[in-house]
Amino acid sequence: MKIIARPETPGSPNLGTSAVFNLNFPVGKNTRRLRVWCGCSSVWQALSPVPDDDNLVLYLQPSTDSSQTRSLIDHWLRTCLETHESCTNNSGYIPTRVLSLIGPETYRLVLRSECPPNSRYMTLSHCWGPKPAEEHFRFTQSTYDELRTPRSMKNLPRTFREAIEVTSRLGIRYLWIDRLCIYQDSVEDWRAEAASMQDVYRHSLLNICALRSSDDTAPESGPNPYMFNRQLQSIIQERTSFYGPLLDRGWILQERLLAPRALLFGDKQVFWECRERHACETVPFSLIGAYQQDYLPGRNYFSISSAWHLWKRVLDTRREVCNDPYGQYFLDWRCIVEEYSVYSLTMPSDKLVALSGLAADMRSALEKHHPCPQPYHYFAGIWEADLQSSLCWYVEEPGTRPDSYRAPSWSWASVDGSIYFHWSLNPNALEQHKMHHLITSCTAETSYMGDNDTGEVTNGRLDVTGPLARLDLDANEFGAGHFTQFIHPVSDEHQEAGTNGNKPVRNFYFDAQEETIREFIYCIPFRIVEERNVEQPNIIILAIALRRHEVYPESYRRIGSIRYSTKGGTLLKDLLGFFSRCPRDTITIF
Repeated sequence: MKIIARPETPGSPNLGTSAVFNLNFPVGKNTRRLRVWCGCSSVWQALSPVPDDDNLVLYLQPSTDSSQTRSLIDHWLRTCLETHESCTNNSGYIPTRVLSLIGPETYRLVLRSECPPNSRYMTLSHCWGPKPAEEHFRFTQSTYDELRTPRSMKNLPRTFREAIEVTSRLGIRYLWIDRLCIYQDSVEDWRAEAASMQDVYRHSLLNICALRSSDDTAPESGPNPYMFNRQLQSIIQERTSFYGPLLDRGWILQERLLAPRALLFGDKQVFWECRERHACETVPFSLIGAYQQDYLPGRNYFSISSAWHLWKRVLDTRREVCNDPYGQYFLDWRCIVEEYSVYSLTMPSDKLVALSGLAADMRSALEKHHPCPQPYHYFAGIWEADLQSSLCWYVEEPGTRPDSYRAPSWSWASVDGSIYFHWSLNPNALEQHKMHHLITSCTAETSYMGDNDTGEVTNGRLDVTGPLARLDLDANEFGAGHFTQFIHPVSDEHQEAGTNGNKPVRNFYFDAQEETIREFIYCIPFRIVEERNVEQPNIIILAIALRRHEVYPESYRRIGSIRYSTKGGTLLKDLLGFFSRCPRDTITIF
């Protein structure tokens, strides 16, 4: 039997001086662990089977600023720099402007040209908070001279001060903070810097993420010791999850994925992310492994054990994989869109801009690993090389359209809501099922605000050649519904859509709540999937729903999607015959 006593910090609220005891009883291959917490006002204990695990720390120090946490951060960073080949990013790049840390409590804004060659810098991801931008101390034309002069950091928000302390402690001289390094009163400078986000985060030595701060004044260092629930199942769940206001912010996704390393300060502990290691204070060596399935909440997708990753393994549990490395790029992009769509943005117009760094990064990877005579075109969040599949997005619950134009209606970026893509869009499905492609031509074009084609969009159009039909729709109060039949737009010929038993299939999804009008709805089916190797194969139809455009009556705009499944039999032959008789003109969708 082994007894370990760990005194807590004297004077902790409601506890006074306390101690933690571990009593380990070897029982076969397992260990029965009796853990007792004794304090002035409470005694806690639990007896549960816990496997031997050196990668498990159940007791955390009183603060994330403790010497123990500092040493662990040093270990993570040193190990990554010295041994992780896939995390290497020492290119010598420096952003346009950075904060130079002069001494322990002084800083000033410097230009790229003032930094010595091969200088390293760190970045900060944070929440601005609900206050108007004008009430924040920020970089503007009027504060330029003030920031260029050495200043005390005492007047900075707490999150900024702690980021400076972490950066200085790691021996790094330069720190990039958006609010202090990008002109906040210049649209031109903001657009130019937004276009370079790929480089800013990709070449950062380490990105600090203030997870629990809802604004720049909230504390990052937990004030009290934290004892994890000792039941084994709870240990696995608690040690691998984190949350905070920052994770609701739209910009954070590309910041986490692009930065080669991220240090995330959570409510109870610090987390580490790089290409080769995900860890935290309670699991200091690696979260990727036995407990990987609990790391992030997600959907049930295919195994990821042998998948190749373009970015850090942040989205593993919601990531599909396929056998084709080229197709994997676009599966990963759709996974990013699904994840990104649930985040919020203070400025709705940032929908595409906050993802532009990842788009530029993906284009660079495609050009490097899969060179093509033609450039990789990008249309409002959709890649031309994956155009037809990426047009088949849907929302299960209607979202909203922004008040101002942001993207063409056929782009997922035109909707605020949770975006999904059907499983049959995975290239592996081509090997497992039979695909009937109904579109013979599909081209897109967009115009952008400025020279950056991954940024803000001013207009766009989609020209599609395929069968055009009308729908007989019965919508419910939730903005989703079912249709019972397709209707020929000229002859009024009806084609039954099929049923699931005696009940119609719920298969129509409006994109936005304000568009849930049932009359005069058209559709273009993109593909019919015929499942194989089953006794009664399902027939799956993927289509987009349209309505005549209000301004250009000869054109259309997208209002929803069809994700329809029913039993096959003779219905497939009837459906294919019906669509072959529908008009196949080229239509324009705005």
